[in-house]
Amino acid sequence: MGDLSLPRQTIPVKNKSKHRPYQTVYSNELVAKVAEIYTDDIETYGYKFSRKRPWWRFWDK
Repeated sequence: MGDLSLPRQTIPVKNKSKHRPYQTVYSNELVAKVAEIYTDDIETYGYKFSRKRPWWRFWDK
């Protein structure tokens, strides 16, 4: 794509939600389902699920 030479603008953040990290509410099964449904988006944009789970003992119960 060519350069449009437009000035860079800051977009304000509106209606930001406050919630816990997904790792605290998604089970391994739910992460797998999301990955299955959104495979194209995950691959296209290089998304990765975090493997950091200090709360591992609460998963898979």
